[in-house]
Amino acid sequence: MNRFILTALTTIYYQYYFNSPYRIIKLYWFKLKQQGWHMGKKNPTLRDVAKLAGVAVGTISNYLNNPDGVKEKNRERIENAIKVLHFTPNTMAQRLASGRTNTILLYILSEQEIGDSTWLHQLPLIQAINDRLHKTRYNLQIKIGQIGEEEYSLGYMEDCIQGRIIDGAAILSAWEVPKEMLKLFLREDFPYVLLENKSDFTNHACIQFDNEQMTVSMVDYLAELGHEKIAFVDVKSDQQHIRLRYRGYIKAITKYEFKLNKEYVRDGDFTIESGRRCAKELLMLPKPPTAVICGNDNMAVGMIEEIQGSGYRVPEDISVMGVDNSIVSKAVVPNLTTMEMPLKKMGEVAIEELLAKISDPEHQIESTMFQCRRIDRKSTGKVCDSVFRR
Repeated sequence: MNRFILTALTTIYYQYYFNSPYRIIKLYWFKLKQQGWHMGKKNPTLRDVAKLAGVAVGTISNYLNNPDGVKEKNRERIENAIKVLHFTPNTMAQRLASGRTNTILLYILSEQEIGDSTWLHQLPLIQAINDRLHKTRYNLQIKIGQIGEEEYSLGYMEDCIQGRIIDGAAILSAWEVPKEMLKLFLREDFPYVLLENKSDFTNHACIQFDNEQMTVSMVDYLAELGHEKIAFVDVKSDQQHIRLRYRGYIKAITKYEFKLNKEYVRDGDFTIESGRRCAKELLMLPKPPTAVICGNDNMAVGMIEEIQGSGYRVPEDISVMGVDNSIVSKAVVPNLTTMEMPLKKMGEVAIEELLAKISDPEHQIESTMFQCRRIDRKSTGKVCDSVFRR
């Protein structure tokens, strides 16, 4: 004990001219208390940390919830005090006192059997959400619900909200979110955001890509290369993304007054194999197209493989475009010209808006529409050399 006191006093003496003597004495006073020199509380409290750091208790609370929101000078003081006191926050008490769980729910509404292309598309978005929350005190909880099981999804969400299990919800779905779920959010005044989704029920909190304008721009690009006979590989589904992409295709073909050939619209299912099948169907037409827009990269890869396997060239005879800029777009030869969606940015914006709503109930989450970017590679070219030009 005497040796520790001597060390403390010696250190104070040497640091006197470099730091506030009063603060150093306080630090060692608390250290001595920890060593048992002064009979005090065994478990330090927020008030102890605040007293040692020379800040208000509220500042300590703010630090525990959002360290980046506290001034750097105060943050350093608090961190030093926490180390000296070996302070561990009572998480359960914090939750009860604040009424928050520090948990965000990512609810994914999808088909019963989630396809590979869906995972390839959604994974970067999920990663972005996780990475953004990792910088905060919030945890991410993921739940997958099925389309067509609205009653189950509604019951699950009611349990989460009324049981105070989560502080906010991000709903990720390419299908329309059930109106009853949106009514629940509004009735409970519960923070939520819709990802990759548009709802006719509300004009707010929809964070999505402009799928319709994306295919308009794809037709624009192919038209600049001289193409007029442009096909589209669709998917018969209620999925919002593909329906909007088809609408954009029809809109652009009409704008250019190209002949709207119903034989140029084929039905795939997002798989590579369906892309091959659609390619066979198009090549059997009396006048095959000189360019094909596919609803995703997988179908575009199948399209390229079948065209080349049939003895034709890509892009010299038929140009091919995809959507997603997934890993398969760089694996196929020639590399696929495709459309890239800013998934990382969308995930970050959605979570930032959701956290702002949780912190300030008056905050209004406005709907945001992100534009997609074309990635030029080797699967598209001018129409001049195509054997199908006439």
